[in-house]
Amino acid sequence: MKSLPCKYAPFQTNTFTFSTKLGLFGLLFIAFSWFPISSQAQSANDKKEEAKLFFANKRYETALSLLQSTRALYRDDKESKFLIALCYYQLNQLDKALAQLNRFSEEERSPYPELWLYYGRIYHARHQFDQASTYYKRYLRTIRPGHNNRQMVIEDIRRCSNGISLQFQEALAIVENLGKSVNTANDEFAPILSPNYNNQLYFSSIRPGNIGVPRKDNGVADERFGNLPSDMYNCRITGGIWGEVQPMHYLLNGPNHEVLLGFNRDGSALYYYKGRNLQNGQIIVDTFKRVEERLVSSTPIPVPMDTYRGDNNPCFYNDTLLIFSSSRAGGYGGSDLYKCSYRRGRWTAPVNLGPDINTPYDETTPFLARDGHTLYYSSNDSKRSIGGLDIFKSFYVEETKRWTLPKNLGMPINSAADDDHFKISGDGFTAFFASARKDGEGLRDIYIGYFQEFLEEMEWPANAFIPPPPTPQPQVPEKRPIVDDPGFQPTSPAIAVPDPSTKVEDSGFGEDFPVNEVVKQPTSPNPSPITVEPTSPYAPIYFTQGEEFTRHTTKREVLDQIAQQMGTQPSLVVVFTVYPDEVTPDGLFGLTKELEIAGDYLSRQGVNSQNIYIRAIGMPKAERSGQCLEISFFDREGQTIPATLPVVGKQLEAVEPTFVTNSQLHYKVQVASAKKSISAPFEQGVDYVMIERQMDFPYYRYTLGVATSYSEASSLRRQLVRKGFNGAYVVPFINGYRLDKKLARKKMGEFQDLRNFLQLR
Repeated sequence: MKSLPCKYAPFQTNTFTFSTKLGLFGLLFIAFSWFPISSQAQSANDKKEEAKLFFANKRYETALSLLQSTRALYRDDKESKFLIALCYYQLNQLDKALAQLNRFSEEERSPYPELWLYYGRIYHARHQFDQASTYYKRYLRTIRPGHNNRQMVIEDIRRCSNGISLQFQEALAIVENLGKSVNTANDEFAPILSPNYNNQLYFSSIRPGNIGVPRKDNGVADERFGNLPSDMYNCRITGGIWGEVQPMHYLLNGPNHEVLLGFNRDGSALYYYKGRNLQNGQIIVDTFKRVEERLVSSTPIPVPMDTYRGDNNPCFYNDTLLIFSSSRAGGYGGSDLYKCSYRRGRWTAPVNLGPDINTPYDETTPFLARDGHTLYYSSNDSKRSIGGLDIFKSFYVEETKRWTLPKNLGMPINSAADDDHFKISGDGFTAFFASARKDGEGLRDIYIGYFQEFLEEMEWPANAFIPPPPTPQPQVPEKRPIVDDPGFQPTSPAIAVPDPSTKVEDSGFGEDFPVNEVVKQPTSPNPSPITVEPTSPYAPIYFTQGEEFTRHTTKREVLDQIAQQMGTQPSLVVVFTVYPDEVTPDGLFGLTKELEIAGDYLSRQGVNSQNIYIRAIGMPKAERSGQCLEISFFDREGQTIPATLPVVGKQLEAVEPTFVTNSQLHYKVQVASAKKSISAPFEQGVDYVMIERQMDFPYYRYTLGVATSYSEASSLRRQLVRKGFNGAYVVPFINGYRLDKKLARKKMGEFQDLRNFLQLR
């Protein structure tokens, strides 16, 4: 049964879930009595009543100013002294709020019971969960069993318990506020990084200077207590600092609410919300037409969302999948997540994501990673969150057709406030989100998170290589136009339509996406093979025909021996490497597919799939001497490898001394990953093209070049970024085995250059 849900209205700009509720609640427990006394006291009392009215309408700064303007209020009036503390709390001035509460509790013999509640709020906001829980419990002891706030506070105690557990979890990222040049004392939310330019960020905000007049939540104009409508903004990063905030074009921002929602896949279309209020409106598309080409009306997107039924916060994936939040009837309670897909020329009906994701609480602001399987979203489920809305992560398992148990991202990504609108940038290391945490500038601020590890779910799936961005920088936002094309159809470039003749495969949870056909391994040329006398079952094998290669990789006695050896040393990794004589996209990919035969067999024999690593390396022409297959080993935990087992490249040193890709420490640059063969990495004129796959990972990774130092590899990465590989990043290898940052830290003492890779000084 859902208790006190945070009704997350479409594009609602609510702040900290329970602090928002207490904006009005702060008045419920305070007496509203008025006594006919002297004219001077009457004036003070009038000011207090006016201050309470401003407080009830969330004008905390004005309320505080009124209460502090008269000595009779801030020194002698019990109710006013307590309201001053509440104003400080709502204005994110926690030190002053705590000091005021301390003075209030010392001076008043019978303080309000809510004193203990706000002590709990302050310590909760500071992530001092033990102290917060103590005060929450003290508050419960002072109120009657049927009090309206009892269940809410019980859930806050539960959130504190979650916080106590999560505060010892290793931090996944470093989090920073974008600062006063972007955030204000008002509300900033819905951040989205430009799909084409890493130095450009878009967001929405309710702040002075927005177009329109102040209105109440129902859309009625109210100059005194209403809020300005939200507008969309753009900012840039210069010299490591985000700033240069400018509103978007006046044809985009108008007198109604406009909220940024996202871009299509190639960045040629912008999606945004437009409505008289934040509950009911339209989702609009802008394809950046010139001003003279525009019509008067805006262009709604033909998607099966109805904001009047509570649909909001859409996430567009691959232009053919839509996930959104909705409070429509028939869900699990509060707001749930739904999905619909574009198939055969039209959108399917929305389908609830089910109880693995949705709860009796609110689930909102979804973001689907590039792999099409990993879902991020916010939820205020008190069984899992530490405050209001927390950001969670879940993975769709195709075999079971179920979502994994949602994982709380922990602190500092999450806080005791509302954290939402989470989106990961294309580099796989950086994320942007909005948060109402009390160390911010105002209601909600924009934050950036720097992840310590590359988020593998941000690797491109099949057919996802993105062409280079246009060379010229775009114009500043206020000069960028809006689409006004009422003739927009689903076949417009803004919504991609899959080619019905293209083969499709499951996207991750029941949706079809176009993919390339699986290529067959071509027959290799027949150079004179180099004969190497085998000295062990793992001796490198030179071959000329694909059949010989297949026959060797499926040699049962060799694979059984590998499985037996790996069973005695669980951290041992087997590395299958093929060096082809011809470096072509189809040839390299075909040989990689052949290697999977051995990998699949070992998996069936009980070998952990994460310990099976396969790769095909395209060597420069001068270094090729016939196709060669090498079986070698690496230990992830640094344990000694038995002398009978070869280390990567050791057996080839005598005949192939120039194989830099087998040296102890080297770096390559990853430019793409896919489930199928792609040709773009082969078209850049960079040697050492490599296709690799770890058997527990569904994608083939494409890396280019080879360098013996991180600085040299970084230089290559910059060159490749200029060629259009925006997501390119440096990867270290030891003896041919890929290192993640955790393993790189373990090897740092042995290889000092890894400090540069880890950016340790």
